[in-house]
Amino acid sequence: MAIGRGMCGGGFQLEEGVRYSVRLIAVDMAGNEAVAPGGPLIIQGPRP
Repeated sequence: MAIGRGMCGGGFQLEEGVRYSVRLIAVDMAGNEAVAPGGPLIIQGPRP
């Protein structure tokens, strides 16, 4: 799975040691959105 931005933004690289807040939203073929339950996920980029 790749984490991306926008409908066609694609994946992006996580910077080493940087913390990110991720909000998951599912989008179906008709463009309907459903936000994942719970709050944002906090993830951290890989360590060197």
